[in-house]
Amino acid sequence: MAIGDPWFEREGWDGGPGLHAFVVGISAYAHLPAPGQPVLPHHYGMRQLSAPALTAYRLAATLRSQADQFDPPLATLRLLVAPSADEVKAEPGLAAFADTVPDHDTFCAFAAAWRKDACRSPQGMTFFYHAGHGIERKTREHLLLLHNFGSDKGAAFSNKAVNIRHILDGMAASEGQTTIAAKQVYFFDACRVTDPEIDTLVAPETGNIWNYKAVPEKDDRLSAWFFAARAGGEAFAHAGETLFGRALLDCLRGGAGVSSVKSDPNADWIITINSLHQRLEMFIDLGNREAGAAQGRNVQFIDGNMRLMRLAKRPDVKVLLSVDPEDAVGVAALSVVDLEDAVVADFVPPTDSAVYEVTAPAGGLIVRAVTEPARDNWKPRVKKLFTIEPPESPCHLSLK
Repeated sequence: MAIGDPWFEREGWDGGPGLHAFVVGISAYAHLPAPGQPVLPHHYGMRQLSAPALTAYRLAATLRSQADQFDPPLATLRLLVAPSADEVKAEPGLAAFADTVPDHDTFCAFAAAWRKDACRSPQGMTFFYHAGHGIERKTREHLLLLHNFGSDKGAAFSNKAVNIRHILDGMAASEGQTTIAAKQVYFFDACRVTDPEIDTLVAPETGNIWNYKAVPEKDDRLSAWFFAARAGGEAFAHAGETLFGRALLDCLRGGAGVSSVKSDPNADWIITINSLHQRLEMFIDLGNREAGAAQGRNVQFIDGNMRLMRLAKRPDVKVLLSVDPEDAVGVAALSVVDLEDAVVADFVPPTDSAVYEVTAPAGGLIVRAVTEPARDNWKPRVKKLFTIEPPESPCHLSLK
């Protein structure tokens, strides 16, 4: 397979509208120190990473497994990773990518091939994800650091980093590429910390990744740019995955799903850019609680609520059910049913926990409580309808 060829290409794709994905994850850097090794001035405080490559691989595998659900369907998927040894142990499939490292030349080759496919149809869509080290200059230019960053040869960033402005501007519909996909979504899973030492450099240029004409004054793209960190902030990892990437995976696997007809839970469940925008923050909050981290996120630019994909089924929701008064716990019998009266869970009698946890499909949920024998000032029977949505929904029932 030549450098830049897709990891996945839809069988029988004829060049019509399709989703074109480019996924990058860099954990192992050629010139950055490992734990215990000294950080030299030209490293700018950076060390090896432990999660971006594995996260990128899992994201690419998820896109591939849901290829038919995207709007339009996935046509091509390019994966470019530099995994650590521990990541290869966790996911042996990463070993196949050991010979194609994301240095500047390789990144440029992949980017050019990705853009060429994206120019096949303006009704297509592009998906870009990059996880690894990042830095932000005082000019608000966000740089993604490539595999060969940290060498003491040459300028700090020349042909060792990518300026996201070059990616975004190079994907605009301009002279010579008027047929490029009009729907575009970008995910930058990297820190945006600043370094005063870098801001003193006279020539901190990165080098461009491709040729492109001037961006038109009227940019008609429907596009969204998601950042794992706010300006000046950090991106975090936990349990082998980046927190932002983990949240994105949870969203794409159903967590960002909403009913295409709000009043009808039996209608198609879809993910839109707006629902992804909202739910991503919720899943990041859950990840922060689990990891004790302060992962942020930022949507730098969004224009239009484009539909990203259709889900194969309603997403599952963690339901946190509570009742009052407190002495109802262990006394009242609870039954949880869906809108078609199918039993989801029974607690007869409930456990001694103050909150009962159950997983149910998103949409409507009915909770019934029965107290026998009846008690003074208690309602003997209570029934309540709840609307539940990912990632979790609290449902409270009062017996008084």
